[in-house]
Amino acid sequence: MNRPSIMVLLAFVFVQFTYSQFLEVRRPASLKRSPRSDATVIEHVEKGTFLELLNGGKQDSGYYKVKTGQGNRIGWIYRTLVRRHEGSIPSASARSSSSTDRVFLIPIDDLKKWSEGITTTYDNVKITGHSGVHGQDEDC
Repeated sequence: MNRPSIMVLLAFVFVQFTYSQFLEVRRPASLKRSPRSDATVIEHVEKGTFLELLNGGKQDSGYYKVKTGQGNRIGWIYRTLVRRHEGSIPSASARSSSSTDRVFLIPIDDLKKWSEGITTTYDNVKITGHSGVHGQDEDC
């Protein structure tokens, strides 16, 4: 085997060993002892939990083989309860900064000042969510 072929082969092997995937739990779920719906539950996992994907990501009867982060338990979780991601599990700090919730603050002094002066009207504005403090139909 010539030198360039060996280099390509080594690069391929390195990529295979460093390639990883993980699962994000999308709904509260049960980690099971085997890939069956009637299998013994070994742990309950909450929405937002990240699990290490094992077995090369292959499914068995619709279940993924996974490893938990906290207890290092190995079990099976059904595919519709999780979302599959490429790469390594994000650190806790990266997870908190990439939250889908958006928070913005307006100082009360600015609101008071704005309420005394200019009124702005926007056309074609659509509110796509609300804070949950009260119903969306009660938003003003």
